[in-house]
Amino acid sequence: MNLFVTLAVCHGAYLLTQYHLNQRAFCYGVLGSFDALKVSDLKIRFNEFYEELFTSFDVVKAYQRLLNSNPDVNGDYECISALEMFYKNYRNYILKEVEDPERVKERALETAKEGGLILDTQVNRENFQREFAKQLHQTKEKFYVEHSTKFLMIDLFPEKKEDFNLPATLEEFMNSKAIPQNYIDIK
Repeated sequence: MNLFVTLAVCHGAYLLTQYHLNQRAFCYGVLGSFDALKVSDLKIRFNEFYEELFTSFDVVKAYQRLLNSNPDVNGDYECISALEMFYKNYRNYILKEVEDPERVKERALETAKEGGLILDTQVNRENFQREFAKQLHQTKEKFYVEHSTKFLMIDLFPEKKEDFNLPATLEEFMNSKAIPQNYIDIK
């Protein structure tokens, strides 16, 4: 979690779509744009970014300086930490894939089909869907701990657990309003 990626290229922020919550984060954070950019704008903004970063060693200040450096040119820059990626996307995953009853039923049927299981009657489908939902809810706490620990590399670097200040349970995580303040919030 020491790599911070800056992408001074058009559409560089789309790198953010290339991670998976059940794998390790590929970096500590990403700075990039979803837009097509002009070389002249990149030169101004990234010169300001690096000048601040190498002076203060503060990513937040450097990002703010990048945003403020060329206000006449539109550019949608994003600066997102791995923790922010996890918070936004894991919460979304739980709400859409675990808590939505209709989606859970769909997932059950997809799982059965992928496993070659034939559910030839409505009763068989409903029983399988009910059992799938039960298993999903029984394992969601376990997977929250596994996914957060792996994604943020706490399993490799246990000393980082306090830095991230993740809620201990999935319920606390889902009820939390913001990313912990003692961790860099680079938005």
